[in-house]
Amino acid sequence: MIKFSLVLFKKNKKSPAFKFLGNSHCIIFSALNDGEVLQGGLYIVDQTGCHQIDDLATTGIFYDQEKDLFLRALHAPHGPNGPCELLIYKPDSLLHHRHEEIQDPHSIIKTNDSYAIASTFTNEIYFINEQAMILDSHKISESEYDCLHLNSLAFYNNNLYASTFTLGSKHAPWRSHSRNEGAVIEITSKDIVVKDITTPHSLFIDDDKIMLCQSKASLVSVFDFSGDLIKNLKLNDFTRGLYLFNDLTLIGQSIDRKANSDNTWAKMVVADRDLKQVFYIKELPVKEIYDILVVPTKLADRLLKMTKEVNKLQISGQLKRWWKAPENPDLKIISPDEINITYEAKIPSHVKKNELFYLKITVTNTSKYPFNHAGKFRFNFSYKWKPSLKDNEPIRTPLFCPLNPGNSIELNLLVRAPSKAGKYELTCSAVQENICWLDDLKHIKLPKGLVEVCD
Repeated sequence: MIKFSLVLFKKNKKSPAFKFLGNSHCIIFSALNDGEVLQGGLYIVDQTGCHQIDDLATTGIFYDQEKDLFLRALHAPHGPNGPCELLIYKPDSLLHHRHEEIQDPHSIIKTNDSYAIASTFTNEIYFINEQAMILDSHKISESEYDCLHLNSLAFYNNNLYASTFTLGSKHAPWRSHSRNEGAVIEITSKDIVVKDITTPHSLFIDDDKIMLCQSKASLVSVFDFSGDLIKNLKLNDFTRGLYLFNDLTLIGQSIDRKANSDNTWAKMVVADRDLKQVFYIKELPVKEIYDILVVPTKLADRLLKMTKEVNKLQISGQLKRWWKAPENPDLKIISPDEINITYEAKIPSHVKKNELFYLKITVTNTSKYPFNHAGKFRFNFSYKWKPSLKDNEPIRTPLFCPLNPGNSIELNLLVRAPSKAGKYELTCSAVQENICWLDDLKHIKLPKGLVEVCD
């Protein structure tokens, strides 16, 4: 019997929207961080409503019915400083493993003899076994970090497929132009199966049809293997999360971070398998959904029972909560004249033009207040070039947890070199979003140095 930690609808009052689940199945969905407020976690949906398992922001989830294993990747900060935290729920134990190599983990799926994880930041797919050990990896692009925004995976007829936001070679081009730039590719051959799609997520392949969410276009789309469109279902907001169960299609609908919307919460959409009719739309207590699964009720029992083990990992410090909200939500802003910091970095003397490179930095918070990593006024680390560059927006490197007074942290600061050769001054900086840049504060001393940018 499942005991729920959070009940949003009346107990024991069955919802007609999820009557199809019966008593033997339930929906598990993962929720991640929206970049402003912690809304992540793992949730159960059954006939009585939506119930929270825990609040660990999560991306990819997968249930291996044959081995009775549930795999879960925690939402890590985008970039080089947040490695993959993986939880594997076995029938009688919980396994935790941290992989430094896997950066910004997204989807998890099963192949013939392993589990594949999308390492979005490094343009790679990693293959692990049920003990969470890495068996192999496959590099999809040798170009710059996150030039594809590789995210969702599908395994069909012994072939592995992936969706990407772009097919570019530069770091994160999808931030400025992603409409009709996406694709579905077959991993081994790198053949493009579907192209000219918008921010594809939640790849699902069945019966020689490719189904996916075109998130920014608010679509669920079906293609054949010739890349021809068969069907579009138009919804609202950001479509992500997709699962086929019997004659039904379950679709997640999240709040779009960058769009003005009157909606407050994400929704679960229940449609027919052919996407001809929407039966129900139910509001959920999160802002963003990532993955959706339908699983046996016995698995939900196990996940709930193992929350104690998850809590132990957190208390012991073995499990890092990348997206933990500030304990006091009122402490959001530090006045610029109260910000104090020591900042160390070794500035290179030479770099190539347009090069993307790392600087190892060490930062100590010498203020009286914590630097928050979440919320509208979060801290991000960055840099400035002089002369200033109009075509080179500084890349932000996020904190992945609060930096409390007196504490230090080491980070890899990602920097883009100017596109024209010459001599420049590079200043390592930081920004309290929507408040101030640290290089504008006269009382803050920041690392800086002259750099020769070469052809």
